[in-house]
Amino acid sequence: GIFAGGDAAFGPRIIIESVKDGHTAARSIDRYLQNGRARIVRRATLRVAGPGELPKRGWLDIPKRRPALLPLERRTGVSEVEMVYDEVAATEQASRCLKCQIQTVFNSELCILCGGCVDICPMNCLKMVSLDKINGTPELKEVIKARYGIDPDSIKEGRGISERGTAMIKDETRCVRCGLCSQRCPVGAITMEVFSFEEELIYEDEANEAEKKAGIS
Repeated sequence: GIFAGGDAAFGPRIIIESVKDGHTAARSIDRYLQNGRARIVRRATLRVAGPGELPKRGWLDIPKRRPALLPLERRTGVSEVEMVYDEVAATEQASRCLKCQIQTVFNSELCILCGGCVDICPMNCLKMVSLDKINGTPELKEVIKARYGIDPDSIKEGRGISERGTAMIKDETRCVRCGLCSQRCPVGAITMEVFSFEEELIYEDEANEAEKKAGIS
């Protein structure tokens, strides 16, 4: 029956970690009080990003600036050392956001393998790789079999046709969501889409009742 989080439990970390701990603690307390009847249902959606949602041009050139620091003579054992940004600096620094909720979505049915997206990417995070060069999981092999009717192992042994398929490999850690690949694509095979999801706390009694109404056994 003891719940803890944030700095008290894990030491100093970034604020988003404490926010996460707050959510986790609240759900844990509720689950504890409800004898484990609560569960979380998540619903995810993707939609095409509007023009104003992508990062503005030149944002990569905005330098990172530290907020002002509390003078040494005013610091104590519990004083916050970093002060706050003024409005101008806060707006400028916020514009450096890479907007990680925006995803690059590829439509393989439209792609003509022109390579324009690879050429224009400023971070070199896109690469087109033929099937015979891929070492993947069993799940990936099943996808290749279902799509092309080719056994990936036979391709590597020279019995298949490697030209039948090409994979687009993306390094998500380097992507800055600039959208240039989407703008360059001549057939509209690449879109920049906003990912979002909502969570709902459902109790077992409510879930069972909802399933009965929906005719789910």
